[in-house]
Amino acid sequence: QCPACPKGANGSEAGEGPPNRACDELILAEASKVFNSSLDIKETFDRIAKLVSEKLGEKCVIFRLHGDRLLALTVFQKGEENKDLLKMLNDDPPTLQGSAPGYCIQKKEPLFIPDTGQDKGFVECYKQRVDIRSCICVPLMVKGSVLGVLCTSMTKAARPFSNNDFDLVIALTDRAAVALENSLLYEKTRTQAQRLSVVNEISRAINSTLDIESIYETIVEQLKRLLSFPFATNIAIYHPEDDSFVFSHIYDPSGVFQRFLKLNQHYPSYSLTLGEAFKSKKTLYVPDAREIPHGKRVRKELV
Repeated sequence: QCPACPKGANGSEAGEGPPNRACDELILAEASKVFNSSLDIKETFDRIAKLVSEKLGEKCVIFRLHGDRLLALTVFQKGEENKDLLKMLNDDPPTLQGSAPGYCIQKKEPLFIPDTGQDKGFVECYKQRVDIRSCICVPLMVKGSVLGVLCTSMTKAARPFSNNDFDLVIALTDRAAVALENSLLYEKTRTQAQRLSVVNEISRAINSTLDIESIYETIVEQLKRLLSFPFATNIAIYHPEDDSFVFSHIYDPSGVFQRFLKLNQHYPSYSLTLGEAFKSKKTLYVPDAREIPHGKRVRKELV
């Protein structure tokens, strides 16, 4: 009797025992309908995790690779979003080396552990931190690239996953990959249109005034449209007489930069990362502030 079947369909309680083939078809049909009902990528991830936690495992987590660590995007437990567990996973994320989701990302293949207590690698990795009896992790693949990893699990009080469950989760992720590909295409098109609009607005502001204040305000407002996360943006003027920079504008809602950068104060060019961009006359992109080669004092503050 699977969770998708009504209570008492074969004289037993719902959820007792593994799903049967007829239920598999119902779940897959529902999955196709649910996955293709939205083009928003976050909503698609949520719907995938919700369905899996309702129909198969007790918990479902979807991870994405973020730099050198795993970021939990969504967590559902028995059909309900679990934000506390999401925070816990991101405060102490699983590592790429040795963890089940890390294995899926590196190997680009699914992982099925019927009994975690008998799996030496699982025991060594988690050190009894989690109450998991059985787990399945499957990479979410789009055109050969791993977009994320879906992990579903049963607690020690529940039944273990079966081989049929494993096959069903793989079939679900295959359908999910199609929906994710559509979502990514939509997201890319929308982002490109938004970026073009932002660039046009900034260009219009630059060409319509000589007032640096107005230009800066336009840049900040347009970046707010484009970026969905907290950011800071600054304008610094170079002074050749003492090879220094003076910050004329600082937009920093979080207050991080304002702890060590002050308006109208001279900073030696060698002490600032932007000094490298200025002298090389090239755009400088730093994905990770810990890798900044110049200005140890500023580098420490950034980290």
